[in-house]
Amino acid sequence: MDITQYTTALEQFRTTLYQSFANRADTLLELVDALCSYPEAESVVAYSLAPVFRRSYSTLSKALAALDLAE
Repeated sequence: MDITQYTTALEQFRTTLYQSFANRADTLLELVDALCSYPEAESVVAYSLAPVFRRSYSTLSKALAALDLAE
């Protein structure tokens, strides 16, 4: 696989993931980016301070509260 195929696969994965979030998809996708790029974080607050998370902690807590984890 060359770099173009990897890039396309990643873009498709991110699009599918984004579409799977019913609410606050932008915030949740930024959280995924923070989870991937800041593994040493020890709390949700720390993830909200990651450079790739451009939103405030309050938007993160609202996005997590909006997740329907019952499914």
